[in-house]
Amino acid sequence: MIIGKRAGHSDNCIGAVGIVDEHQQMKQLDYITTQIFEKYGHTVINCNSNKYTANEELVEGAREANRQYIDIFLSLHMNASNGEGHGTECWVHSPCCRAENTAKKLVNNLSKLGFYNRGVKYNSRYYEMRAIDAPNIIVETCFCDSQKDIDVYNKYSWEQLGYAICNAVDPNIPFEPPADNTKYYIETKIFNCEKYGVYLPYVLPYFKGFSTYALSYSKNIWIITQYLSDEQIEKLKVDLGDLYYDTRSDDNGKWIITQYLPYGEWGVYLPSIMKYFEGINCYLMADNKEIWFDTQWLNKEECEDLRNSLTTWVNDVKSE
Repeated sequence: MIIGKRAGHSDNCIGAVGIVDEHQQMKQLDYITTQIFEKYGHTVINCNSNKYTANEELVEGAREANRQYIDIFLSLHMNASNGEGHGTECWVHSPCCRAENTAKKLVNNLSKLGFYNRGVKYNSRYYEMRAIDAPNIIVETCFCDSQKDIDVYNKYSWEQLGYAICNAVDPNIPFEPPADNTKYYIETKIFNCEKYGVYLPYVLPYFKGFSTYALSYSKNIWIITQYLSDEQIEKLKVDLGDLYYDTRSDDNGKWIITQYLPYGEWGVYLPSIMKYFEGINCYLMADNKEIWFDTQWLNKEECEDLRNSLTTWVNDVKSE
């Protein structure tokens, strides 16, 4: 199927602004629905405009839609009524037109998400209805100035909203996003440990609940502790066993240095090491002064949550 599509209005003629900005929201919905349609084998014609007036952007969008054959045209919008209206509706040219059945599926699908179903409405005078050759639908997803609608809208991801819309156009596309069984792991940026090392009590809380590996190009990673009492030193030496390397001192006190830590296929598995240092602050060091961290395998939701928590520490997200 060849689908013409636009996010109603343009960057220079933005449309309604209520609790959310109509054009900014519809740009995102336009993007995700394009990704979904193309994933399932459809061709999407970008009919967006960047004109400065409503008339200009309507004309440019219709002109682009008519440049080639398309099976259906979708114009994605949000409604507005000074906070008085709520729900989802679609506009088509007239009763029994070729777009009517798809429009009915659209409002039915969106109402399944929790929006009030305002039904399919008809207006042959709207510019897109008059000017575009293909069957076309104006999709008013919900009211951008209705708190009731925005509360429903915010419950769903872009993918969930996108699949509900795409399923109405092509029933071979599922109503809900298919389960993502892909496994991911996060790789952090490189931490420079030239002077003091990586202070683990600061870093590791970000990875709470997830197994973490430390890596270095040299593969030679060790730990130095905070200053310790003689009693702490004797206990830690026993606990570390073969991992113990040396006790050092200066005018301020004593600390322990470990041997190089066991370095496996994934690096140094920190949970197996940190059990020895409960209640003790320590620093991670490497021969080449650079260390980064990889996580265990994560599902998509875990990966997104942790990525948002780590922010600028993230270097890359990798998948199996």
